[in-house]
Amino acid sequence: MLYWKHIIRTENKEWKDIITFRDYIRKHRDARGTYEQLKLKLAACHDRIVYTKLKGPFIQEILQKATKR
Repeated sequence: MLYWKHIIRTENKEWKDIITFRDYIRKHRDARGTYEQLKLKLAACHDRIVYTKLKGPFIQEILQKATKR
């Protein structure tokens, strides 16, 4: 199994987005279920780059919802 590790400075926008997405998914069961189904569907493509690219729109949608004030 392949594991990806990242080193990101905590003041970096990418880090903040990761934490924002994580926190939103933890608090919103419906979004968590939708994300789970999306990941299962995309996992069948067996191409990490395509898999990551196709998750992007969903992740951006969640980030917009999470940062709406």
